Amino acid sequence: MTRSNRKKLPSLHVEALEDRTVPTAEVSIAPVPYDPTAEEGGTSAYFALHRTGSTSEALPVYLDQGSIGMFPYQYTLTVDGFGTITPGMPVSMGMGISDLTITMTAVDDLVPEETLDPTIAILLPLDGSYNLGTPDSAVFHIIDNDGLPPGDGSTIVVGDRVWLDMSENGSQEAAEAGIPDVTVELLDNSGSVLQTVQTNLTGNYAFSVQPGEQYQIRVNLPYGYCTTLQLVGDPALDSDVD
Repeated sequence: MTRSNRKKLPSLHVEALEDRTVPTAEVSIAPVPYDPTAEEGGTSAYFALHRTGSTSEALPVYLDQGSIGMFPYQYTLTVDGFGTITPGMPVSMGMGISDLTITMTAVDDLVPEETLDPTIAILLPLDGSYNLGTPDSAVFHIIDNDGLPPGDGSTIVVGDRVWLDMSENGSQEAAEAGIPDVTVELLDNSGSVLQTVQTNLTGNYAFSVQPGEQYQIRVNLPYGYCTTLQLVGDPALDSDVD
């Protein structure tokens, strides 16, 4: 009699996987009621996202805020209980939520601007988690509170922004916040102070000046701060303070 050295192989146990499908949903911008007008330093605009179909799971919805909704910001979007919607990041419609109200607040920046009519649109998600309903976009209106826009011939506006350069690269980036309550002075060509302002909540400041004259701007740095790199990269985003 011969003895077998073969070992008994363990039996395989195969379980059938559940079919997993992404809940179907359709998202639109509720056409009414919504207020399409926001005022700098005044009332806000608001609109709502509306979804049909499954609400069994939270649904991240992506928005195209347009160029003036990006940095440097002309307005911000917020949701109660969620906070500010950072451009490029989704806003979550929670489980069981079919309508979500979003508030648009105009940034009160001190700079006279022409009419601003941003379009906010819903973007198609890469994962196909929702489709676009109708309407999928809306036009809003921002009312400026700083007088006539540049170019009226009487004065021009000079100014910019004081910001915290966390990356220390001398260029303003979307995640870098402005510094409020910094004293900024406008000087004439001889060094005499003509105007003094404080930066606003977003770090912006502005002066109205006469065209054809030479001026200097002096930023009084808060205690513990220093200037960053100068004249690096995009002239619209770099630091010019020496």
